[in-house]
Amino acid sequence: MRPTRPAPAPSAPHAPHRLVWLAWLAWLVVPILGLAAAPSSALSQLDFEALAVFDDPSLADLGPFSFGPSAVVDEATLGTLVGFDVPGDVPAGSLATSGQQGVVNLFSPALTIDLASPVNGVALSLVALRGQALLIEALGAGGGVLASLDVLPPLGASGFPSDRFQLDAAGIEALRIQAGGESTSFFLDDIEIVPEPAPALLLAVAGIGLAGLRGASPRRARAVALLLGAGLWLGCVPDSVTITSPVDGVVLFEPTVQVEVAFLPPLRPGERVEATWVRGIDSVDDPLVIEDASADLAVDILGQSGVLPISGVAPGRNSVSIKRFPAGGGPATAFDTVTLDRGGFFPDTDGPFENAGVIQDQLTLASQLDGSDRTIDLVVWYPSDEPGLPGFPLFGLVDAPVADGVASLPVLLFSHGSCGIPAQTPFLTASLARAGWIVVAMSHPPNVFSADCAEIANLTISFVERPADVSGSLDWLLDRNVDPSSPLFGLVDPQRVGVSGHSFGGMTALRVPPLDPRFRATLPLAPEYDSVATLIPLPLSVPIMIQGGEIDTVTPFATDQIPVFDLSERPRFLVELLGTGHAAFSNFCFAPELCPEGLVRQYAYGFLGRYVAADRRWASLIAPAPGVVLTADP
Repeated sequence: MRPTRPAPAPSAPHAPHRLVWLAWLAWLVVPILGLAAAPSSALSQLDFEALAVFDDPSLADLGPFSFGPSAVVDEATLGTLVGFDVPGDVPAGSLATSGQQGVVNLFSPALTIDLASPVNGVALSLVALRGQALLIEALGAGGGVLASLDVLPPLGASGFPSDRFQLDAAGIEALRIQAGGESTSFFLDDIEIVPEPAPALLLAVAGIGLAGLRGASPRRARAVALLLGAGLWLGCVPDSVTITSPVDGVVLFEPTVQVEVAFLPPLRPGERVEATWVRGIDSVDDPLVIEDASADLAVDILGQSGVLPISGVAPGRNSVSIKRFPAGGGPATAFDTVTLDRGGFFPDTDGPFENAGVIQDQLTLASQLDGSDRTIDLVVWYPSDEPGLPGFPLFGLVDAPVADGVASLPVLLFSHGSCGIPAQTPFLTASLARAGWIVVAMSHPPNVFSADCAEIANLTISFVERPADVSGSLDWLLDRNVDPSSPLFGLVDPQRVGVSGHSFGGMTALRVPPLDPRFRATLPLAPEYDSVATLIPLPLSVPIMIQGGEIDTVTPFATDQIPVFDLSERPRFLVELLGTGHAAFSNFCFAPELCPEGLVRQYAYGFLGRYVAADRRWASLIAPAPGVVLTADP
């Protein structure tokens, strides 16, 4: 009797596997075809920051945040930058970008933010600039209020809030923040959202349950689970865009950078990527420019990563935003933004560099009196990452290598006082180098430290020669800036040059700008003026900050600094350091209570950063402080 062949197994148990296959395939194919976009693709975090100003009469006091008429952004541009819509017209004189640097000045009773997809929860952080209460509302379809909070944000002066406020409700489609009838200002940062459950995710979970029914073989169940996991990863993980390099807020000292970005999951066929570059956010010189850099973004063949080269990074903050759009159109499903900060940090005693390098050299100039040769000693400070203890009296490492990657830095020329030396004020000159500047100090023979330096003949010769000494030193520096064999090659931005000096050098700093238009601002420290008032061409055509000591008997504040301020044009600043004398502006000040180096540096940095380095944020350092009488007329 022939054996009978076993009957085929019933097909019913395979049905669950077919359902799983269909669930996975549907979610994989639907996004590719661009026919649907599940809410699970909504962002888990919106990297957004806004400075919202509600009818705030003190806007003028926000110095660094007064952007002027060049910063005009319309509603469409705002939506493009931040990845969601801000209804209503954005008024002239306001600025909007996304990410760490983003600022919105809205003169309206409420700030409304429309989300790309409904969400179940929103957490946001606020920091107030004025301290008034705010009403935060979560809005649903039709603008109905789903949840609300009355909050008093913590008071602060920067856009890095830490307190978080959360609203939970199903179907949140927008946020509204308002201050009622009060005037207020606040920063809004990093809106975190909880997306609604995605239909595809629910379908996949149902598929898992079906796959567990009895009748499925272990081997086939494992295969289905593997495919299901791949489907979940491709379809149910939110789309993301991550700029991996440079890090957000990086300080750059050269005008070029390469931006690297990663996409997860990899870009699907038909998906579109946009790159937006915003430059000149803080730059005094450059108008705000919003540029579509999408054509320069090179994405690899697998759609996993991309590279965007950027050149022409303006002083202050710039931003790069990269957004991802679904194949079928619609709002961005993900984006990321980084701030590129070209040399714009708020300094303290030390800058971001490990040390100041020092070069000593000599320069031969023709005398302004008789054409004979004059030998000028030069001391140049520059940023260096070389470790080590800075030497005395230069407060830097001689011939240390230049810090990696620095280029096109702002420059200060420094003129010493009568009978002084080039390295008389390293607490300012060397510190500026650690902050990313090139500083050049020159000697003024025969009025340098010597037994006869104060003789009338030597004082007279120095008075005549000093402006040419400063301009000749700048010529020397610019020559080396274009010499590939020089360690200073490429380090100088010739458009950002200022001059400073102490006492006789402060007088020199008053005389140089009218004779040499390359100097865009002047910082005279305790300048002598009264004795030579008829020889100083005031007012100057460049910004000026005069610093002086209250008890200075060498160049008294009332006769040598106040008249200079009174005869100067805007922008002009007068800083009186209380209880200090003439030596407070050099390292030859030996009584600590009379030597407020930190205050001298603070106001010098604020002024030079704003008016020479062309980064308006530094102006925030020009603020009243204990021990100072500040007169500001910007």
